[in-house]
Amino acid sequence: MAVVKWLHPVSVAYASTSLGASLMNSVFMFYYVKVFLNRYHVSESWFQASQIVFLIWNALNDPLFGYMQDNFKHPCFKIRRLSILYGAPLFVISFLVPWFPWGDYSQPTWLAGFQLMFALCFYDALFTFVLLAQCSLFAEISHHQADRIRLVRYSQVASFVGSSSVFFTNYFSANLSDFSIFQVTVFFIALISLVCMVYSGFNSHSEYDSSPSGNPLLSESESKSNSGNIWQQGLQIISQVNALSFVFMNFLQVFHVTWLANFTGIICDSLIPDGEISSSLRSVFYGALFVAPQVVVILGTSFVGSLGYYRIVNYTFGVKILLGFFLFFIGPTPWIMITFFLLEWVNANSAFSLFNLALSDIIDKDKELYKRRHPLSSMVFGINALITKPAQSLAPMFGVFVLNQFGYQQFKAHQAALVKDPLSVTNSVDVRDLHSVMFYLSCSIPVAVGTLQYIIWRFYTIRSTHLSITKYVES
Repeated sequence: MAVVKWLHPVSVAYASTSLGASLMNSVFMFYYVKVFLNRYHVSESWFQASQIVFLIWNALNDPLFGYMQDNFKHPCFKIRRLSILYGAPLFVISFLVPWFPWGDYSQPTWLAGFQLMFALCFYDALFTFVLLAQCSLFAEISHHQADRIRLVRYSQVASFVGSSSVFFTNYFSANLSDFSIFQVTVFFIALISLVCMVYSGFNSHSEYDSSPSGNPLLSESESKSNSGNIWQQGLQIISQVNALSFVFMNFLQVFHVTWLANFTGIICDSLIPDGEISSSLRSVFYGALFVAPQVVVILGTSFVGSLGYYRIVNYTFGVKILLGFFLFFIGPTPWIMITFFLLEWVNANSAFSLFNLALSDIIDKDKELYKRRHPLSSMVFGINALITKPAQSLAPMFGVFVLNQFGYQQFKAHQAALVKDPLSVTNSVDVRDLHSVMFYLSCSIPVAVGTLQYIIWRFYTIRSTHLSITKYVES
């Protein structure tokens, strides 16, 4: 009972969406490339075509949903918690789409490619709708930096729990060897996620969705203060130097995080053979990749309050560069690879967890600059996504293209033939070039990305909000 009283109710409700989304998104991002390439045998042409369609849709739907949530008067758009509540069931359904094949995929077929295209667009649409509402809640629950850091802490605890979904799916399915068990596991993950988001939808209140009259919608004067079409509002936001610096830095971060999520499993399965580590240890390692960053953020929130997110994010770029050089000079031994990827995941994802603080400050500055009575929270997050979301397609497109130039598609076909009929396969595949390019990509991507991010982030000037006087104190 004492623990319940100690918890902050609004923060718990906010973090419930983080828990549900983390449970599903960790599994989706870690497995969808692996499942469609290695199990559904989707061709490279269909894979790249799906990613191009996804890139376009991914970029367009974020500012569109952002504009709708900030300007449409229907409660399911205007009230953030209701957007979560009504969007949650479809979000859960979209998560389940990739894991249940629509036909026989023992041989490459167009249907696998179409399912990939549909799954990516459907999932991203609902992911965007629900998470845009939650991100807006982050900015609107409180303007005080200490309150926002508390939301980060609660959210990271929830994400810590949710990230364990990768460990359980990998452990129960024996690294996808038993796909039917994998399907049962993701179904239960979807049910738990639905419960979490429904709870959030009923209880995540902000100062903007309640008023003395009980009417959550904007008054006529407030609507006029946010006047302007989607293009005018977008230009007003993107013309600010701080917004530009952040979104281009974030584009590189999304590329890097997506690269790690999509290809760590593929690279480690290739460079760390089964004989080097046990299956259970591999499951623990893959699970730790998602859990460890949340632990670091939870333990490090006090440093965010004292140093500020700007300096901490800047430090992570230096660490990123050093890790790339470290791996290059030490070489691809199994335990070095495990250590490298664990540190790289912690560094990249823990920094990523602080980005909502920067976006919230950009929202506050935009509201102050244009004297808005209601912040364009969803619009700012939508513009950020417009620039950054294409990186979620470019990273897997780049990875698959490069790996296939060095024989990854032939290697997959050889492995599939071994599983189907080991006696019929007499020749072996030379994978030395493939393994070399995997290693060099692992080294070079963090160095290149970290260097560019360090340069771009220097233009960001909102650096001391952790020292500012409280602008709003929660009642």
